[in-house]
Amino acid sequence: SYVSYLGSEVTAAGGTTMLSDGEATWSYSITEAASGTIEVRNDSGAVVYSEEVSLEAGSGNFEWDGVGDSGSASPEGAYTIGFNLKDSSGNAEAASVEISGVVDGVDMATGSTFLKIGDVSVPVSAVKEVYRAT
Repeated sequence: SYVSYLGSEVTAAGGTTMLSDGEATWSYSITEAASGTIEVRNDSGAVVYSEEVSLEAGSGNFEWDGVGDSGSASPEGAYTIGFNLKDSSGNAEAASVEISGVVDGVDMATGSTFLKIGDVSVPVSAVKEVYRAT
């Protein structure tokens, strides 16, 4: 039945998404206004981009054009976002992160089922929404 996900767009909890055609997008949610740093890491775990931000409470999107801190374009592939935020009282503010993409594969080799969105593996248990891709 997992094959029925093929060609569908899913939204799932998680911070790893694909940089494709110079674009990567993550959705986030925070409960209180906060400021701090957003870091984007490559699949080796190295920080390739960081930015100081001030975010309002609620949901939003963070879009990255693939240009790293060095000023050069990063190669297409999987990238993970991390938030290091503090509220106005200096307390850590956790961000809930989601990704979206079209499922182009199903991996059941490990005994657990993962949906493949490019190079990104998403556990089926992390899927929150499924749409028919347009």
